[in-house]
Amino acid sequence: MSASSNPRSRLVLALLPALWFGACTDKSEGRISGVDPTNFLRFREVHEAAGISFTHDAHFQRSPTQPVAGGVACADYDGDGYLDLYVIGGDSSGNLLYRNKRDGTFEELSARAGVQLLGGAWSGSTFVDLNGDGHLDLFLCGIDGTAPCILLNKGDGTFADATPGSGLDKVSTNSYCVAFGDIDGDGDLDMFLSQWKVDRGDGHNTQHLWRNDGKAVFTDISDASGVAMAFSGGNAYTDTTFTPNFVDVDNDGDLDLVIAADLGKNRVLINDGRGNFTNITPSDVLSDHATGAAIGDYDNDGNLDWFVSGLSGPGLSGNHLYRNPGDGMFVDVTQAAGVSQGGWGWAASFADLDNDGWLDLVQVNGFGTSPTSAYSQYLTDPTRLFMNNRNGTFTEKSAALQLDDVNRGRGLVCFDFDRDGDLDLFVVNNLGKPSLWRNDGGNIQNYLTVALRYKGGNVQGIGARIAVTANGTTQIRELRSGCNYVSQNPAEAHFGLAAAAVVDSLVVTWPDRTQTTLTNVRSRQHLVVQY
Repeated sequence: MSASSNPRSRLVLALLPALWFGACTDKSEGRISGVDPTNFLRFREVHEAAGISFTHDAHFQRSPTQPVAGGVACADYDGDGYLDLYVIGGDSSGNLLYRNKRDGTFEELSARAGVQLLGGAWSGSTFVDLNGDGHLDLFLCGIDGTAPCILLNKGDGTFADATPGSGLDKVSTNSYCVAFGDIDGDGDLDMFLSQWKVDRGDGHNTQHLWRNDGKAVFTDISDASGVAMAFSGGNAYTDTTFTPNFVDVDNDGDLDLVIAADLGKNRVLINDGRGNFTNITPSDVLSDHATGAAIGDYDNDGNLDWFVSGLSGPGLSGNHLYRNPGDGMFVDVTQAAGVSQGGWGWAASFADLDNDGWLDLVQVNGFGTSPTSAYSQYLTDPTRLFMNNRNGTFTEKSAALQLDDVNRGRGLVCFDFDRDGDLDLFVVNNLGKPSLWRNDGGNIQNYLTVALRYKGGNVQGIGARIAVTANGTTQIRELRSGCNYVSQNPAEAHFGLAAAAVVDSLVVTWPDRTQTTLTNVRSRQHLVVQY
């Protein structure tokens, strides 16, 4: 393997232990690129065997709140190289911190770590370094009268509440999802907070966009940035924002905003590089009921596309897939792609489940509590696995791949919890037990996982773009601290490589727009690239 980098960048390549990713065994023979994944890929539900045992409960006072809750965050919070989970357990049982034991099982440490938070009503959660000390903190969205919460990682396995004095004490107490990104290039991570079903008075100071001072103290800049006007037009309205994501949709090197919102209020906001946003929302993206969202380059054309979960049924338009031509003016290609029917959709994520080099699409769903309820047709909605056909279309294959999940899924994480080279799925089910779907067989094909270590207050390199070229095809990933709907994927890039044993080039474009390039990178390993 050889490496080169921009003179302003310094490269350190960390190869994690061979027992983690199997790099000491040459398994490049016998790849099955192009074969139907049903011939080799299966999912197995293993949450009990993995030591994850709880039941999500919720007894909230606001009637719309209870059936939409159930969040999870995923990251390596203790720095041991394995991915951990922070799960919203409900208002009576408290939240749960599952530390990965590196043997396919987890141990629950919420009380010891100080993150159980009994008695609160919580929704989305995110691991993110808020104060620039290199440790991943926790941010929790509060609902049903509970304010958001900041828990700072002390670096010893415990967390401390830093909400007082953070500027968030006056935030609306019905925030669902959160996304973080450096909108102004000052090196720390700013925040967009969604707040569904909140009345917005005169339409100003909407408490959506918050600037971080680098020490986990936030200032509302919704008005000054142009974000408030994009939703209100200066008039009173009811907030319906659900799932925000910072993502560079126009390929100019700064982070723009895409927000999935209920009642036809999706938004695409373009950043001028200084944290000022212009509303360019195309008419194609004004879907009727948007809930969750996924970001990814599903057609490998170098532009990041946007999938939005919705409601399927009579008079409803269902899910939407918006293809990005490269300038953020998304085009609706849902019907041609074959992804419209998802029941009552919630969290969604792009993920290359069969490691063929093309992003597949996972969506969890379901609604209602009784077969006699008004929503009984959504009660046993199956989770959707839309497998990429590599031609702009998808085929739903959840049953064929033995992922028979008909629970009321809300939060979703796609992550390689056992570090065997394929992506597994964790689902928080509303008012039920969780699901941990282990991917068995995806690692028959080759893969590469890349994590970054960046400078200053952005240790994970949020906003960096990674491009991998192998066998004539280039794939891109952008590292995000975003939201699938009340849930967060880990900030690392997983690439399926099919039969390619070697990556011809790996290019990291850092948030400051400098680049690091590696060539002749061996597959079937996990890399950590440092700025």
